[in-house]
Amino acid sequence: MENSVIPNQPSELPPESRLMSSEFTPEERARLADAQEGWPTQQECELLFLSFVRLMPKSDVAAASFYESLFAKHPEVRPLFPTSTREQEEKFMMMIAWIVEHLRNPDEMAKTCIELGERHRALGTKPAHYGPVGEILVETLKAYSDPPLSDAEIAAWGKLYGVLVRLMA
Repeated sequence: MENSVIPNQPSELPPESRLMSSEFTPEERARLADAQEGWPTQQECELLFLSFVRLMPKSDVAAASFYESLFAKHPEVRPLFPTSTREQEEKFMMMIAWIVEHLRNPDEMAKTCIELGERHRALGTKPAHYGPVGEILVETLKAYSDPPLSDAEIAAWGKLYGVLVRLMA
């Protein structure tokens, strides 16, 4: 994977987010309200950005390891993926980079994550699948981050993943 997926550092949260605007359906607004409560703070956004940048030199192997671990520990999700996961591995890392870059643009991030959740549901993803993915994601981040993730970084990734699940599920 090329280092072109290194995200830009997130900026400050806009003072007035449109998260509750009319561009979202009532169902989406309910998910947004739930997700907004757990949105990462500016300090957590910085931790997420810096820890992701540290992962980038090993992003190829980390992505491959993520899917290998996911399928080994949770074989029930294997049928949801193509035989070769190489393209999916690249998309996965690019999406994480995009999310980290857009943490301070909650409107765009929320809309994209809601749409991503719709595509995942169309492919057969169930709410029960998100737990195993989050578990393996944190394990992968811990295994491939150099230097190792701090407790605060691990907590920030857990918090971010919780927001993503609330938007996507």
